[in-house]
Amino acid sequence: MVGRLSKMFSSDYILSQIREIVGKEWVSDNFVIRQAYSKDAFPHTILRKYQKDSNTVPNLVVLPSSTEEVREILRLANRYGLKIIPMGTGVNQCGLCIPENSFSIVLDLKRMDRILEIDEVNMTARIQPYVSIARLQAETMKRGLWNGGTPLAPSTCSEISNILFMGIWQSCLAYGAGLRSLVNLTIVLPNGDMLRTGSSALPNADGFLWYGPGPDIKGVFEFGSCGEFGVITEATVKLYPWVGGEWQTEAVYDKPPLPRNHHIYFIEFPDSESMKRALYEISHSGIATHLHAMCNAYNACYTQPTQELTVKKFKEGLFPEHLVYCITAGISSPKQLEYEEKV
Repeated sequence: MVGRLSKMFSSDYILSQIREIVGKEWVSDNFVIRQAYSKDAFPHTILRKYQKDSNTVPNLVVLPSSTEEVREILRLANRYGLKIIPMGTGVNQCGLCIPENSFSIVLDLKRMDRILEIDEVNMTARIQPYVSIARLQAETMKRGLWNGGTPLAPSTCSEISNILFMGIWQSCLAYGAGLRSLVNLTIVLPNGDMLRTGSSALPNADGFLWYGPGPDIKGVFEFGSCGEFGVITEATVKLYPWVGGEWQTEAVYDKPPLPRNHHIYFIEFPDSESMKRALYEISHSGIATHLHAMCNAYNACYTQPTQELTVKKFKEGLFPEHLVYCITAGISSPKQLEYEEKV
């Protein structure tokens, strides 16, 4: 949102107005708190935390609890030309952008953490933006369903924000890319108007299909938009039947167990061209549940406890440069494993 804070209104006035919307305890102008919100997991923003320049520290941190509160805050921001930076779990490395030399507000959505509905018939879940991948998996698997896979992100990451940030899903061979799991969105636009996408935009229709009336505008808010065009306060995501092992309904896990009958293959290739050819052929053969290329830098980064050891193991060549892992699962019958291995 472009503009400057009107000289007629002070920051104290804005603070008082937002307190009226969310409550006194859910907005802060404390510098220590604001500085903590000036970064996320992106390395540049972590280094920025230690700079003395306060221009990259937001003026206020606000924690709304509902779509209506988000609407009221954005209406206020639109009226007075304030900058809004929506924030999910802060786990994905997006590079939290705090505008310099302007009045800015970080909108922390952690209070919006409810699973609003699990529709077992249409196999969908309606969730708020702070629902994590692990929590959605645990709740849906109690019903014999799941969200289709674990992405290349911590299980504490927000389900919605990871998909919008084009999170890579290891199990996309079986269930499609994570992006295709988004069915409907509820979005608050910069002027405070509310937009619904997909079938939920139709009167009295359930959220079961991402196509709605007119153009498919859901795509405007996908592919790494990271909140530039509006604040997503609710989403309907696809669920799938869980075909793996038994799931203990009383316990909560951060990842599901593998199917009982499965094989894991690690395959090394002499060069990138042969590796890419293999990835293409395996993908188009219709086998396997997981397929992923793992370069030596990737393996060094994700297996070592410190950055120093990561660099050391990478330079020593501990891991092959061109490595692929592939998981096959005997879901339909034990012979499925035998067939897929021959393929």
